[in-house]
Amino acid sequence: MSVDKLINKIIKSLSLDEICISSKLHTKTWRKGQEWYTGGKKNECEKFQRALLEKGLGCEVLKTNIRLDVIEHDLKEETKPLTKRGGFKYTEDFDGTWENLGSVFYANFKMICDSGGAQTRSIREVYHFLICQHMYLLNNPDSNVYFVNIIDGDQGYKFTYKNFDENQASLNDIQLDEKFVDVIDKIYIGDMKNFWSWYNKLGVS
Repeated sequence: MSVDKLINKIIKSLSLDEICISSKLHTKTWRKGQEWYTGGKKNECEKFQRALLEKGLGCEVLKTNIRLDVIEHDLKEETKPLTKRGGFKYTEDFDGTWENLGSVFYANFKMICDSGGAQTRSIREVYHFLICQHMYLLNNPDSNVYFVNIIDGDQGYKFTYKNFDENQASLNDIQLDEKFVDVIDKIYIGDMKNFWSWYNKLGVS
């Protein structure tokens, strides 16, 4: 059975509450013990997060080539930016998108388990991505765009929730910047478990 079919079979058999556990429980051992995980070579974590989001939303979360320009802070469709000059000015592409009641949502999926230099670099890249998201909304106050950053994994929990509570470097630090006060409600930064309460409060679900 393919990874996609296996993930869909598992998610279909369980309720959202049963699958959506706190990211602090997403340890390296937990991930290795999941039936759908095959070592990370088939993008399983992203596929799992996408399928889980689709189950809760009740709609397809489409793949996209939309990226942010880190200089102009615009959203642009770029399939292979590194094949042309200036390609490094684009962020990674968003992992998924959906629309609801006139609003457009762009999702970024991460599952960062265990600690180490590679994981810290991944977190730093996410923070830079978040800066671009905030700047885009700051420059486009009438935009109908929302950004959703699903940060799962025990290291995701540490750098999203635990460090924030302990006054250490956190991905949520950016939302303390006063210049972003008018846009922070349109950007979610957290795990899948807590996403649903944020989304439901928007009044678009």
